Amino acid sequence: MKKRWMVLGILVSLVMGYCQVVAQADVGGTFSGGSSSRGGSSSSGGGTIYLPNSRGPYSRRYGSQNSPIVLIMIGGLVGRGLLKRFNQYQQQKNETRIALARLYDIDPNFDEDDFLNKLQDIFLNVQQAWSSRDMRSVKDVETPEPFRLHQSQLEMYDQKNWTPHVETKRITEVRLVSVLDTMNEVSVVVCLSARVVDYTLNREGLVVEGEKGKTHHRNYRLRFTRSKQTGHDWRLDDYREWMENEFSRYQ
Repeated sequence: MKKRWMVLGILVSLVMGYCQVVAQADVGGTFSGGSSSRGGSSSSGGGTIYLPNSRGPYSRRYGSQNSPIVLIMIGGLVGRGLLKRFNQYQQQKNETRIALARLYDIDPNFDEDDFLNKLQDIFLNVQQAWSSRDMRSVKDVETPEPFRLHQSQLEMYDQKNWTPHVETKRITEVRLVSVLDTMNEVSVVVCLSARVVDYTLNREGLVVEGEKGKTHHRNYRLRFTRSKQTGHDWRLDDYREWMENEFSRYQ
């Protein structure tokens, strides 16, 4: 997201710079040389100063008269981007409000802060287990499907003599997306944003995946479930990176 706004800012600066150059084109320039009768001219001694005709076709086409139109177009594009971002924020805020209301309906004693802290702990513990290449330590906080998936992925890495490294430097945001209450379980989808270092080394210590030492901003779509029958606490049921522009509601 930050990269897109940076690119937009650069484009706006370039276009505004172009507009200034175009606006200055009406002022004209000077040069010394032979005399000319085109447009307007003033001669003093052997030099001639060219005064462009403000009524000429080039000034009408490229002059400063069009600069306000360009600026209005730029303002429209920027405003459209800001409006889109504002609508996205309102949608996310509404999703969180609905999800919280459902959780309070399910459990009147629900504590949002305690719940979100617990989910963050599970996320960090799973990442730590992945880096240590031993998922057994988080078997109780993952459902069978993601546990088997992570185990099989680590086995593939072991066959290649690769070592994964993932470290979350800072969690920047955790927001509720949706809640599904069924007869057997309660399922919650959250979007977790974090600053993460993620890379993989081979036997020789060379980087084969990711970038060592470089921190990336990542958005994760995480689904947690709690069984109504077994009495298990919240467990991670799905773990994936949130795709760009993915705003659909998950159930």
